[in-house]
Amino acid sequence: MDSSTRKKIKEVIRVFVYLNKYSWPVLRHEVFFLLIVYLFETPSIGLKAGKVTEVLKTGNKIRPSDRNKTWSAGRRLVEKGYLDNLRTGYYRMTPRGYLYVKDLIKDMLKHSTEFKVFHL
Repeated sequence: MDSSTRKKIKEVIRVFVYLNKYSWPVLRHEVFFLLIVYLFETPSIGLKAGKVTEVLKTGNKIRPSDRNKTWSAGRRLVEKGYLDNLRTGYYRMTPRGYLYVKDLIKDMLKHSTEFKVFHL
């Protein structure tokens, strides 16, 4: 996926989060976690779990419970095989995770009018 598509997806996530003012329990959903890791990870290092929390909690005070929720969502994704836990607190996409996110993005582009607007 090229960088322009990644930028569009990042913008859609930001607008979605801002307009809907979703609470933390919704934002920590595994799909958002996977999309954030996919967009922001460094392939050799991965992405620090704290960065996922920062993206989801933009403009809000981060509490210890928020960090715990990020950790548990990441743990579930590791158990499902979508992420690797290289070292404590860092996540990297697995080939299975890349395929899942790629299919998810295709589905979003196909069925969502908001994504079609950004895709044009």
